[in-house]
Amino acid sequence: MRAILCRTLVASAFLLAIPACGTGVRSLYEKTRAEALADPGPVPPDWTPDAVLGLAWPLVEDLVGGEVSTRLTGGSGFRVELPLDGEVSATPDLSLEALDLSPDPSCVAYARLESTIVGRVRLRAGPTAGDVPVRLALAATLELETRSSGKGHTVEGVVRAVEARAARGGRRVGLDAPLASWLAEQFDREAPRIRLATLGAQAAPVRAVRLVPEARDLRVDLLTEAPGSTGGPPAPPGETCDWYLSVRTASLLGLARRAAFDRGDLGHGVHADPRALAVEGDRFTLDLRLWRLAGLGWWRDYRVNGEIRLEDGRIRLEPSVVTEGEHSSGAGVLDPLVLLARGAILEAVSEGLRIARPAEARLGSSRLRLEVDRVAGRTDSLVIMGDAGVGAGRRGGWR
Repeated sequence: MRAILCRTLVASAFLLAIPACGTGVRSLYEKTRAEALADPGPVPPDWTPDAVLGLAWPLVEDLVGGEVSTRLTGGSGFRVELPLDGEVSATPDLSLEALDLSPDPSCVAYARLESTIVGRVRLRAGPTAGDVPVRLALAATLELETRSSGKGHTVEGVVRAVEARAARGGRRVGLDAPLASWLAEQFDREAPRIRLATLGAQAAPVRAVRLVPEARDLRVDLLTEAPGSTGGPPAPPGETCDWYLSVRTASLLGLARRAAFDRGDLGHGVHADPRALAVEGDRFTLDLRLWRLAGLGWWRDYRVNGEIRLEDGRIRLEPSVVTEGEHSSGAGVLDPLVLLARGAILEAVSEGLRIARPAEARLGSSRLRLEVDRVAGRTDSLVIMGDAGVGAGRRGGWR
């Protein structure tokens, strides 16, 4: 009888231990998940960016120049008064010859726009008509601002305070002044809003944006929703490029963890948990924990080494070597390369690099083409760099 009682007590203790073990793993997983998905809280007034988008001024000039050019072809003509109560009708045919942008030292939110407009004006008085060559200087203020919507943020430039004058002295008395007034009116009727960059995406929401015009670039500081990201601003590239995006690796990791926990079960009760990320040059190291919540539950750690590649303008993280690490009691064995090959984990890191991009625009009959052509790990940041050009080809490689 005593033996039967002992066996019963042992069996009961074993049965009680089963849910306790499983509950322990699930409890630890839920705690980890809550930390990864935690609300980062309100934006502090002295926040430090964890991502930076840089737009070289020549790229911004291309975007602004496209909008300025469209204003030169719109609107009707004007009339020019002549001596002795005469007048002629004038129809301008103008184009943008040159445009230059530079930071405005008087205000951080402004840039100074200087451009040269050339072309001809068709003059008509009754049956008589003729063309007159013209050359004007146009100056304006480009107000830099951000606009927010449910789809993220945009950086825009608004052309204001337009002034036009003859670029060189008045051989044609009575024409330069009305032509300059007509040109200024093309902008004053509706201040052009020029999209310069798009910020934030579903995979990488942006909490705050700050514009910092510098001598070489229009710098856009970003604060993402990656939790727990601390430290100084991400490192800029050490080379010249049309545009760049530099992201702290800690923030990339935070965004990848959010995406992984949001996705949940990858199959067979397995959940992915990226726990550390390091990048150096074109190589990366990812510490990954796989959780299995079915049955008793367990976890196992892996270290994944691989290469950062560019394929058709898109960034790919290609794993090559996986090393097993620590694990919980009774942990099974999985091949994380199978999960990584599905793109469920490393894709989340790549998605984090779509935080921001320059605006793509049509410039007359051509399109501004954006390319992603370099990527490199720099200290504690991952930097992607790209070029831009005006052409009739397909859109650039940013997707």
